[in-house]
Amino acid sequence: MSTNNALEDSIVILEEVEGTRPLAGGTGIELEVLYDGQAEEVQHVAQKTGRGEVGGAGTLKYRKRIPDNDVEIVFEWDPAKVIAERQSVDEWVARNVISMFDQENTLPFIARYRKERTGNMEVEKLREIQNAYSQLKHVQERVLKILKGDRKRLPEDRKASLLRATTMHEVEHLTAAYKGSGKRTYAERARELGLEPAALEVMQGTHNKFSNRQELYSLMDLNKEGLRTIEEVEQGLQHIIADVISKDPQVLDCVRQLMKLCKPVLECNKARKQMKRDQGKMVSRGPGPSDDLCAKYENYFEYKNLAWNTKPHSMLAMNRGEHQGVLSVKVAIPDNTYVHFFNYCQQKWLGMAPPHYYRTQLVMMSIEDSWERLGEKLLTTTIYPFRGNQHLQVEDWCKDHNARTLREIVHKYRCELFAIGNGTGCRETETYLTRLIAQKCFDPYNVQYTIINETGASQYSVSPEARTEFPGLDPNHISALSLARRLQDPLLEYIKVHPMHMGVGMYQHDIPERILHASLDSVMTECVSFVGVDINSASEFVLRKLSGLNKPRAANIVEYRKTKGPFINREQLKSVKGIGPRTFEQCAGFIRIMPETLEMEINKTPQGKKRAEKEAVSPLDRTMIHPESYGAAMKFLSIVGVRSQDIGADHFIRTVRHFMPTTTLDALSEQCETTLPTMQLIVEGLTQPLDYDIRAQFEKPLFRKGITSIDDVALGTKLTGTVRNVTHFGAFVDVGLGNDGLVHVTKMAGVRLELGNIVEVSVISIEKER
Repeated sequence: MSTNNALEDSIVILEEVEGTRPLAGGTGIELEVLYDGQAEEVQHVAQKTGRGEVGGAGTLKYRKRIPDNDVEIVFEWDPAKVIAERQSVDEWVARNVISMFDQENTLPFIARYRKERTGNMEVEKLREIQNAYSQLKHVQERVLKILKGDRKRLPEDRKASLLRATTMHEVEHLTAAYKGSGKRTYAERARELGLEPAALEVMQGTHNKFSNRQELYSLMDLNKEGLRTIEEVEQGLQHIIADVISKDPQVLDCVRQLMKLCKPVLECNKARKQMKRDQGKMVSRGPGPSDDLCAKYENYFEYKNLAWNTKPHSMLAMNRGEHQGVLSVKVAIPDNTYVHFFNYCQQKWLGMAPPHYYRTQLVMMSIEDSWERLGEKLLTTTIYPFRGNQHLQVEDWCKDHNARTLREIVHKYRCELFAIGNGTGCRETETYLTRLIAQKCFDPYNVQYTIINETGASQYSVSPEARTEFPGLDPNHISALSLARRLQDPLLEYIKVHPMHMGVGMYQHDIPERILHASLDSVMTECVSFVGVDINSASEFVLRKLSGLNKPRAANIVEYRKTKGPFINREQLKSVKGIGPRTFEQCAGFIRIMPETLEMEINKTPQGKKRAEKEAVSPLDRTMIHPESYGAAMKFLSIVGVRSQDIGADHFIRTVRHFMPTTTLDALSEQCETTLPTMQLIVEGLTQPLDYDIRAQFEKPLFRKGITSIDDVALGTKLTGTVRNVTHFGAFVDVGLGNDGLVHVTKMAGVRLELGNIVEVSVISIEKER
């Protein structure tokens, strides 16, 4: 228990004593506070001062037993050291990162504004550390719950082992016998028979007992099952010894070290039952997996590879195949791993004891049993666990419109770009539009089309958010509008879709929904935050995904805009309900106060005009510079000789860019009294135009005027397409042929492709049947 908590308990006791027995001035009270469970005595001296000094009139002792619900438990491992080792980062970096996560800093905030504390770590690596830290905290929470709930039942060596456990596999292994299930282990049954003292004597080798097998006769009891024969007694002793060895703290440390050194092999073959079905043998009722399903796993029928080199997509594929009854997966642990384990246990329990033959034989058999219980199982489960143009949306239903109707729509709304959803009917619609474009149906307009990923559009169209945004509109029309908007601003539409409906990644539905949602939702928050939002125009959906904000806070910001007018500066965010200093720190750098939007919103309402007259506008609010760095930014502007009112103007940006070659960032950071990463961020923020969008560096949509059928494609044909998915083994590219083509990693020539890249590919293989 912490000192503060113990002191609070002492004060409560003092009040109780004073209420029942008033004390004279100068009387000291010595409190002995006893805690259940650990039987620890924590003494605190509290005093009731008056005339004279403490102890002058005597001392009254008062004892009280306090329920042990808040005992401080100290783990025998440091999260920072564990993460540094597992993630291959410096310990000081790991310690800084987990400290910032503990302070509820968001990942985007850390990645952009705390680079000096992370060693300029990329956001992907930060996410890995966040996940690893979350797993360690889960282990700690589980161990704390176990120790506080089952402390009296757990032996001391088991408590020590739990305080060393760093994975849930270890925790589950150590607590399997204390889950309260009806099924008991062999070791539990043997202990109930009273064999534990004898087993411990065998392990310790004391008193020269059990030097031969005949001494076991003294433990027999013909009236008790499990003790009726010497074989049963021997087996009971072996179960207890094996259980003790498998849960010994030092043995667990040994297994962790072996896990780092061994080279396990992951082997995958066709399931035995499936092989019998292929041979025409009857194995069970039902047809079993279909031939088409089995064909999907052909690459894994004779798979063998080092487990540490197996890619995640292969691991997930084998996992799914095993659950579907097609594959059988095995982890082969090298023999020398067992040899190291055996030698360590032999030295620990037999090295210093007298070499009595029978005792040695019994302990060695137990060591082998403990390897099957702990070493091999723990290793196996750890390795294999498991903005511009007007857009016309053309979806499936539009293919029934005749050419004249489409021509009238194009001419009426001056549309030059069609967006076609990539779902059912996509290719038929594409073929239809291609023919009309070739016949110059839409002249004089230069009409083009592009394929839009419609993943999640149908799910959004029937969601409560869609009904709120488009009340009374047919879900099919909502879906079409969503696709057209994805072409205008993909981010603003994709954030409305539940992460698990995004369709990006491998075997995502094999991952627990809670973990999948948290991971994808975190990535979406990063995307929205790094792009930035205009606080005076952003919708509630966008604000929800901003660093530090959530649904209630986003709703409060929108309501604040409606009732009090637009935000004049970032500081006004602090007036919104639910946004305190911590939340403001996390989100302030990612919002913008854009002059054009602000002026437009001010003129809309009387409240806006009144606020504009009272509140001061800060030009730095237009940039990605965080308010905590405004002082350094103003010093930099003074050094360069420019005005803050001109931020974003062409001449302002030119002046700053011309100034930078005349000095260094190190010198500037010293002059502005800030860190080097912050100084670099200030310069970047001041050299970007007001309409800067990080997405401008990415590939634009691929616009087409024609289509190629797969029947017209031959080996060597050159095609242009968009990268739709990236995996460890390659990238899938949409080239307008119905199914995405695979560019294998061996054919990338070292180029790293990303989602949305426009690439030119050459056809080297065609498999129409797949």
